[in-house]
Amino acid sequence: MLMELKNDKQRRKDLIKENNKFGTLISEAQNSFKNYTKCDRDIETFEEKEKKYDRALKQVKDYKQDIEHLQDKKEYLEEFIKEHSKTLKKKKARKAEATDVHTFMYREARITVRKNDLVEEYVDAIVNPANEELNHAGGAARAIASKAGPEFEKECEDYISENYKLKTGSSMVTSAGGELKCDYVIHTVGPIYEKNKKSHAKECEQLKKCFESILKIMIARDFYDISIPAISTGIFGFPIKKCVEICAKTIKTTIDNNHKAFKGKEIILCNFDDNTTSVFKEWLQNRMEHESDDEDSVEERKEDYDDEEYKETAKKNEEDYSSEDDGALNDNRDEGPGANVDSDY
Repeated sequence: MLMELKNDKQRRKDLIKENNKFGTLISEAQNSFKNYTKCDRDIETFEEKEKKYDRALKQVKDYKQDIEHLQDKKEYLEEFIKEHSKTLKKKKARKAEATDVHTFMYREARITVRKNDLVEEYVDAIVNPANEELNHAGGAARAIASKAGPEFEKECEDYISENYKLKTGSSMVTSAGGELKCDYVIHTVGPIYEKNKKSHAKECEQLKKCFESILKIMIARDFYDISIPAISTGIFGFPIKKCVEICAKTIKTTIDNNHKAFKGKEIILCNFDDNTTSVFKEWLQNRMEHESDDEDSVEERKEDYDDEEYKETAKKNEEDYSSEDDGALNDNRDEGPGANVDSDY
């Protein structure tokens, strides 16, 4: 009996000891849980700080991009001011025989009718009424080639070597050089006008494409001003009034559709004879200058292109205008030297 009591007493001691151990384990578990909860809060805090850091890092990257963009803008503006200053100096140096018969603003572009020799024009580019072979055998083309530098002839030869010909209704650009006052020459091939034909719709469309392609190059190359003669009205026989009408309408439509791209630019309609100059002046005064942006003109106007978008499109389309198909028109041209030249205005 005594032995059993001793054993019970020992078991109670063991139970108390085990109970104390269990209590200790519970306390440790509670402390661990508290530490875990604190660690969980620390993780949440860290994740929130990480998000804030990511946002701050993105802002820094955005600021860096803005700075780089502004730097690019600064460099572009400096280059623009430099080139614009050259243009202003050229304009101040313009010879006295250059007579501005009429000038006016259409939307954001300046349109000028000028009486002057094309080779004496102080502009970014003049337009050469060329033939498909770019051989500059007579008329204005010959006069331009005679004053141009060697790079002018070489670039024309390279183009013909690669493309065989410059097709009717299309245009391409070369350097000017030599004694020419301009920096570049835009070569365009106008159509032959046969008076005996019942319809001249094809020739009118080709002439329209000439002026369209010239204006495309003006924007693609970012020319400030260009001088355009009355294309195809010389030995190719296109009626002056019809040419002036197509030219003016094409200029108007192109500016209407893309006026942001033409902001601050000048289109000069340059001819040396009084008759053509007078026709240009009369048509523009009566049909274009006083036409306001009323309901009719707004309805006819297409949705404006963004400036940069139109410039990019113009660059992409520049080569397309150098490959327009002129169909059977080539059959109407002579193969002899000098006979296949649209070089008079």
